[in-house]
This record gives sequence, C-alpha cells and structure tokens, in this order.
Amino acid sequence: MNLRLRVAASSVVLVAGCACTENALPSVTVSVVDGNGAYVYDATVAFTLDGGATEEVPCGRVDPSSLSTSASASTSSGSGAGTDKCIEWDAGSEQTGTFVVRATSADGTKTAQAEVHVGKNLGACHINPQSLKLVLR
Repeated sequence: MNLRLRVAASSVVLVAGCACTENALPSVTVSVVDGNGAYVYDATVAFTLDGGATEEVPCGRVDPSSLSTSASASTSSGSGAGTDKCIEWDAGSEQTGTFVVRATSADGTKTAQAEVHVGKNLGACHINPQSLKLVLR
C-alpha cells in the first residue's frame, strides 16, 4: 500500500509541474466527405452542445492547393464557399460536453450527423479534442 501512495503522489507532482499553453484547442474537428470518401468543400456544418442552441462551425483548415493568393487557412470564411476549399471545420473551442454535429450539402439534399463527447483530461490544462468524419448521404 505504501508503494501505491508514492506512485500516486509522484503522478500528481508530474502533472502539477506541466506548463499550460495559451493555445485554444478546437473541441471537435470535423471533416465532411461524400460516399466515395472525397472531401465535400462547400458543406455547411453546425453543432449543438449539451442540447443548447445551434451554432454554425467555422472552417478550420482549407486544402492548401486551393488557397487564393490573398487568403490563408487562418482567415478562411466559415462556410467553405468561395475559391478556398474547406477540408476541416472546428466545432467549439476548449468546450466540454456532448456535441451533436450536423453537415449539410450546399444544395441541401444530403446530410450527416454524429454525436461525440468531449471531456477534459484529468489534471490537464486543455480538453481532450475529438475528430469526426461525416459522410454525406
């Protein structure tokens, strides 16, 4: 029993000694594909958190080959529309709880939805981010 107490105390010291970064992590990173696995660049993505209001999800990363000369991945618009092709959307920022994420095709005929739980790592500074791949059908 004495050995277990030493191991537990040692773990707490290691976690307490970690430096937290100020980077905000996306709670859920979402990619949207069609039935063949090809990215759907112009989808609309939205989520609810713990049954709350629906929020539109901004584009988190665009296909680098589609970047226009005046845009970058960090300044892309939320919808993925335009010349830059969104390949990942970031739902929430450092938020925990149950996310229901829904993607809809640009023409509104195809949808996909999934639920994922985001928690905080015990003793950690940040959430435990999750990833989803939604297949439009």
